[in-house]
Amino acid sequence: LAEGAADGEALGLALGLAEGAADGEALGDALGLADGEALGLALGLAEGDADGLALGLADGEALGLAEGEALGLTLGLAEGDALGAALGLAEGEALGLAEGD
Repeated sequence: LAEGAADGEALGLALGLAEGAADGEALGDALGLADGEALGLALGLAEGDADGLALGLADGEALGLAEGEALGLTLGLAEGDALGAALGLAEGEALGLAEGD
C-alpha cells in the first residue's frame, strides 16, 4: 500500500510537472505573441506616420511650387500689361504733343 501510494504520488508529480510545463509554455507563447503584435503595430504605425509625413510634405511642396509659379505668371502678366499700357500711353501723348507742336 505504501509502495503503491509512493508510486502514485511520483506519477502524479511527474504528470503535474509535465502538464504545468506545457501550460507555462503555451501561456508564454500567447503572451510573447501578444507582445510581438503590439510592438509590431506600434513600430509599423510610427514608420507609417513618418512615411506619410514625408510624402505629404513632398506633395505639398510640389503643389505649392506649381501654384506659386502659376500665380506669379498671372500676376506678372497683369502687371506687365498695365505697365505696358501706361508707358505706351505716356509715349503716345509725348509723341502726339511733340508732333502737334
